[in-house]
Amino acid sequence: MDVIRKKAGGATTRELAREFGVSKTAIAAVGRANWLHLATPGQRQRMDRYVRRRGADHGNAKITEEQAKEIIRRKANGEPKARLARLFGISAQQVSRVGTVSWTHLVTATR
Repeated sequence: MDVIRKKAGGATTRELAREFGVSKTAIAAVGRANWLHLATPGQRQRMDRYVRRRGADHGNAKITEEQAKEIIRRKANGEPKARLARLFGISAQQVSRVGTVSWTHLVTATR
């Protein structure tokens, strides 16, 4: 696919949107999980910056994978979110998100 080849080559989203006559949002979607299967292994490696980071690899992660597993386990056992927030040094809202919005890849591994 030309878009993947050019994106892997370093073309910007703006340049590609103009060239193909689509929105920058449409171009930005190319290279994410829904299109990445069309890229060759070499292209995937060069497009690594477009792949969504998960868990501890995410730049804003405030807890480790082991801590996330422990939070998921304790939430399932009914431990209060406020207590978990204090124990792990994150907000109660972040505790609520662990296993539902963030760290979702751990949910099946923890159960």
